[in-house]
Amino acid sequence: MFSDEVYKYFGPISVATTGFAIFLLVYKWRGDTTKTISQNTAAHKTTYLMMAIVQSITLPMLYIYWVMWLVPKLDLPVFFTICAGITCANLIAVSWIPDTHGWKSTIHKILAYGAAVLAIPMLTMIVLSDNATGFVRIISSLVLVFEVVVFAIFAFTKYPSDKHLYLQAAYIFLFALATVAAGYL
Repeated sequence: MFSDEVYKYFGPISVATTGFAIFLLVYKWRGDTTKTISQNTAAHKTTYLMMAIVQSITLPMLYIYWVMWLVPKLDLPVFFTICAGITCANLIAVSWIPDTHGWKSTIHKILAYGAAVLAIPMLTMIVLSDNATGFVRIISSLVLVFEVVVFAIFAFTKYPSDKHLYLQAAYIFLFALATVAAGYL
């Protein structure tokens, strides 16, 4: 059986792998920056399958990192574990339900926004943890402010920007990176 020490590597591996896949989507395949990651992914069978497979592997790894390493290290509440589970389950489902049209798009968006909104309480719990260092609190607070602003822009405004893809990628990557950094710093 694994020692608990091995779980601390699951987070960085997960974030690096997902980050690389999103990088490929944005830069190698030159995604449409006015569309979401999911809309770009669904546009081609190759990118759809790549992201679905990557997410199906890396999200369970990230969940294990959160629950087996980060939660005990920062003594986070059970609510963090619940939010983490819902977030990962939603994002796995999102990766397999393409954002194309009709009911698939509706379900996809409900699950994606559900996962996105849970980043806010999860980061808040990290910021409020007595076991988080001052540096972790500063990083997590800065990312939390960014997440709230970007979420508000996407949720409450008509945001026809040519930078949608970049903001969404930053939202996902910075959240995951902040949670990984919290386990190491």
